[in-house]
Amino acid sequence: MSNQQTFYKLGLLGDNIANSLSPALHSAALKQLGLQGHYDLLQWPETKREQLPRLLNSLQQQGYCGVNVTVPYKTAVLPYLQGLSPLAKQLQAVNTICMHRDGSLMGHNTDVEGFANSLQEANIEVPAHVMLLGAGGAARAVAFALLSSGCQCLDVINRCAQRARRLQLCLQKAFPQAHIQVWPADCVGWQRVYEVDLVVNCTCLGAAQHAHQSPLPLQHRFLSSQVVCDVIYGHQPTLLLRQAAKRGARVLNGNGMLLHQAAASFALWTHTATPLTAMRRAFGFHVKTL
Repeated sequence: MSNQQTFYKLGLLGDNIANSLSPALHSAALKQLGLQGHYDLLQWPETKREQLPRLLNSLQQQGYCGVNVTVPYKTAVLPYLQGLSPLAKQLQAVNTICMHRDGSLMGHNTDVEGFANSLQEANIEVPAHVMLLGAGGAARAVAFALLSSGCQCLDVINRCAQRARRLQLCLQKAFPQAHIQVWPADCVGWQRVYEVDLVVNCTCLGAAQHAHQSPLPLQHRFLSSQVVCDVIYGHQPTLLLRQAAKRGARVLNGNGMLLHQAAASFALWTHTATPLTAMRRAFGFHVKTL
């Protein structure tokens, strides 16, 4: 079937997504290529995890061919997918679902590629020792990108010790030679931050609904030799990035990761080369370091 005959019905499944930039990015790409379609925000306040099978089936019945998945469904959707890409299977987390005409749902993860490409675009080399803040779906993807790109020692700080341990086991299985440790979100863990060259925040602290919060104490003093990244995107730097910048550290927001993961998802759905320049223009602000 030709591109002119295909209508690409796409969307984003998640909570607190009203301000997402994904519709602008994908709409710009569709328009640039002359493809028919639209990208919707798929948020139902009453949605519970046990309702996901019905919800996914409903989207298929409505003719959706692909959706992105964000918090809190990146791991929750796994039992309802008929297949996973090799990377998504290793990660046990997806951010992209392809809905095939035979009714099958295939899960992918483009967050790994998105984060890796954002570092490359900013000319940030992955050091041997990295601190990861958080242990959710985004943290899994970022950790895989880091451990695949030169990180040999990864420290993870998370409030929930059990969740951090699950991440540790997943990573250790995929990267048996890496040295992976978990630390509590207290003074012991915070002290470890001084020992690393790169800090990456994968928690929601700093996002719109938590804009006045930081995953680290406000009195924490970063080093000027450190690089601090946040997967949260937006016009303004998060509180964490402002903390770091005041101490002379180099900081990078999540704009690049959003852009590049979206480009990879778009290519999976449309089987075309993604017009990255058109997507970048749709941001309305630059992907940059501060």
